[in-house]
Amino acid sequence: SALPTLFVNSNTSNNETVSLNSDSKMWTVLIYMCGDNNLEYFALEDLNQMEASGGTSEDVNIIVMFDRCEQDYETPEYPNDWSETRYFEIQGDSNPLAFTSPMLLSLGEENMGDPQSLDDFINWGMTNYPSEKKALIIWDHGNGLDGVCWDEDNGDDNLLVNEISTALNGYYFDFLGFDACHMGQFEVMYELKDYCEIYTASLLNEPGSGWDYYETFMSLLATPSMTADVLAQNACEDYVDFYNGYDVDVTLSAYNTSKFDDIDSLIDNFANEMITSLPTYIDDIFNARITAYSDLFPDIQCEMKEFLDNLLIIPEITLANSITALNTRLDEILVVSESSFTVNPYGLWLFIPAVPYQYFNDFYIFSNQSVVDSYYNYYYDLDIVINTEWENFLFQWKEELETFLPEVSISSPVTDTLTDGTYTYLYADLLSPGLGYAYLATLTMTYSVDFDLYLWSEEYHFGLPNGFELYSTNEIAGNPESILIIINAPTRVFFLVRAYSGTGSFTLKLETVEYNDDAYEENDDIFNAAPITVNTEYLLISNDADFFSVTLSSAMEIDIYLIFNYDIVDLDLYLLDSEGEPLDYSNSWDNNEYINFVTTYTGIYYIWVDHYDLAFGETYSLEIDVSEDPVITNLYHSPTHPDVGETITIYCYISSLYSISEVTLSVSYDGGETQYFTMTFSGTYYSIEINPPSSVEIVSYSVYVEDSQGNHVESITKYISIDTGSKTNHTATLAFPWIFVPLMLLSITIIYQQIFLKKRK
Repeated sequence: SALPTLFVNSNTSNNETVSLNSDSKMWTVLIYMCGDNNLEYFALEDLNQMEASGGTSEDVNIIVMFDRCEQDYETPEYPNDWSETRYFEIQGDSNPLAFTSPMLLSLGEENMGDPQSLDDFINWGMTNYPSEKKALIIWDHGNGLDGVCWDEDNGDDNLLVNEISTALNGYYFDFLGFDACHMGQFEVMYELKDYCEIYTASLLNEPGSGWDYYETFMSLLATPSMTADVLAQNACEDYVDFYNGYDVDVTLSAYNTSKFDDIDSLIDNFANEMITSLPTYIDDIFNARITAYSDLFPDIQCEMKEFLDNLLIIPEITLANSITALNTRLDEILVVSESSFTVNPYGLWLFIPAVPYQYFNDFYIFSNQSVVDSYYNYYYDLDIVINTEWENFLFQWKEELETFLPEVSISSPVTDTLTDGTYTYLYADLLSPGLGYAYLATLTMTYSVDFDLYLWSEEYHFGLPNGFELYSTNEIAGNPESILIIINAPTRVFFLVRAYSGTGSFTLKLETVEYNDDAYEENDDIFNAAPITVNTEYLLISNDADFFSVTLSSAMEIDIYLIFNYDIVDLDLYLLDSEGEPLDYSNSWDNNEYINFVTTYTGIYYIWVDHYDLAFGETYSLEIDVSEDPVITNLYHSPTHPDVGETITIYCYISSLYSISEVTLSVSYDGGETQYFTMTFSGTYYSIEINPPSSVEIVSYSVYVEDSQGNHVESITKYISIDTGSKTNHTATLAFPWIFVPLMLLSITIIYQQIFLKKRK
C-alpha cells in the first residue's frame, strides 16, 4: 500500500517575516535541523510530531531552521518539494499527515555544516523570540568527536566539535540537546559546558525517527514553568519509552554542566596518576579498557564511567583516590540516564584507543602537534587538550601500547588464549612484499572453538585512499581463518582476535604468498566500486571483496550471474542500492550465485562479490543480463468502469536501456477500425485521454513502444467495458467505507516507520 503523503506549506514568499513575537515567554526552543541528506523524511516526520504537540503557545516558542536536500530522499515523494533552507514557527496542527507551519524566512541554500549558519540562527531566534529560558536542539547525523550535521548539498561539510563551540560562543542555553547519534561524548560535553546548563545526548546510534517530540513538547506546553532538568528528564524518558517493544537498543542521558567547577584539577590528578601507574599496571589498565562497554569503534573509545570503575582493581591508593574523586563529580553532574538496556549505562564515551594509533581521522595523539602529514589535528584544538593533562596520558598510553601489544611477523607468530566472548589485539608492521606477492595472515585455533579474525590498517581509520579493513569469520568450529593482505607500500595493520564461541588457544602467523588480481582493483569497497555495463561478461579474479557500480532504469528486470568453481572457493553475491543498503543477495555454500530483481528506481546500483572463504586468486565471471527491448509495466485505465460520455485516461510505465523514440496507443471501438494516438510523457509515466462515442460499449487498446536503437515491444490487448446505465437484478453490495482510508494509511505509516528504523550516521 502507498504511504500517506506529507504536505509542506511553501506558499510564503521569500524573505517575508511572519508573526515574529517580541513578547518574552517562558521558553524558546530552537531546533537546528539538517535534513540535507538521507534523513530528510524523518525530519518531516519530526516536524509533524512538533505540530501535533500543539506548537508555539502563549508561553513557549518552537522555532526551526530546516534545510532540505536536492536529492529526492523522500518516501513517499512530497508535493511542494524544495531544497533550500527555511526558518519556521511551529504551529499546532491536528492533521498528522501535513506539515503546515508558516515559513518565517527563506534563506536559499545554506550550509548547515558552517558554524556561521548555526550562529546566525541562534542570534535571529533569540532576537525575535525572547524568553526567560532557552533551549537549542541540534538535529541530524552525529558521530561523536567527528561532529554533527552533514550537509550533502554542500560537499558533506559538517560541524566539527570546535566549530559548534565557535557558533555557541556568547550564548547560554538552559538546555542543549543533540538529536543525533553518538554525541554522548565526554570531550564534546567538556567543550560545550560553558554554553549550557543541561547537556543531553545519546551514547548509541539513534533510529531515524529520533526523539519523541510529541510527548516531550506536550509536557513542556502543559507546564511551561518546568526547569531545564525536568525538560531533560522528560526528553530522555519519552525517547526510550517511544522505542519500547522494538528490537533496538537506545540510550539518552542528561548532565548538569554547571557542577563542573573543579573538573580540570580532577582530570589532571587522574591523568598524572595513570601516567605513574602505566609501567607497573599496564596489563590491568589494558584489561579495564577493553572490558569497558564499547560500540561505535571498539578500538577507539569506551564508556567512561565503566572504565573508571574497572580501574579500581589496581591496588594504588593515590590512583584509587583520583578515580573516586572523578567518579563522584560525574555522579553529581548526572541528571538522568535512560536506556533500553537491563542496566542503564552512564552514557559518555571517552577517547582512549586500545591500539597504538599515531592518528585517527582528524584526531592525532603525538607530541602535541597541530598539523601532521598536512592533516590538521582537530583533537588538539579541543578544550580538554588545552586545559588539562589528558592528552599527556594519551601520548604515554600509546607509547606503552607499542611494547605491550603482541607484534606478529613472518619470523614470529603469536600464540595466546582466549575465554568465550573475549577478544585481544595484535599488530604488525608490514613492508611492501614485492611485485606479485601478498601477505597471508592465518589464525589457527583449538579444535571445537570458533575464533574470528579482523584486520585493518591505520590509514583505514584515517580515511586515506590506501586504507583497508578485512575480516574472516568462518562459522565452522576449529577451521582456520585466513586473510590475504595486498599492499604496495609499508603500513601498520592491527588484528582483533575474537572468541566467538568457546575457550581455547590460538596462533596467528604471517607469510608471503604469490598472488594475481584483475584490472578492476582496488575496488575493495563501495567508494572505489568499478563501473561496469549490462549484457557484458566480465572475467575476474577474487582475492578479497570486489565492488562494481552499474546504472539502471526503473522497472527493469535484471539477472545477475556469478560463476566460479565452488569446490575451490566460496563467493557470495549482493545487490545494493545507491546508499549501500542491501536489496537482494545469494550466498549458497555449494553452488554458483544468482539474483533476479526488478529495479525500483533509475540510478546507480552496486554489486558486491564477497570472498567468503577458501582459496585466494581464483577466477570468476560476473554478468548482469537485461533484455534490450523496452519493458511496459502497469498498463491501466481510469476510471476502471467508465460511464457513457466519460473521458478515459490510459497510463503505462516504460523502462528501457535506450531513449524512447515512440509510444503509440492503438484503440478500437466495438471491434471496429483501429485508431492510433501518441502518448505523452509526464516525467514518470506515459498517458493519454480518449473520449469514446456515446454508442460504444467495448473499448480495446494496446501500447506499442520503440527505442532509439529500433528495439520494440507491444503490450497485450486490454478491454474496457462502458457502463451504459442498464442495471437490473443486480445483487446489492455494501459500499466501501472510504471515510476510513486516511486512518488506514496513517496506521500503515506508523507501522512502517517503527519497523524499518534507519540508524543515523
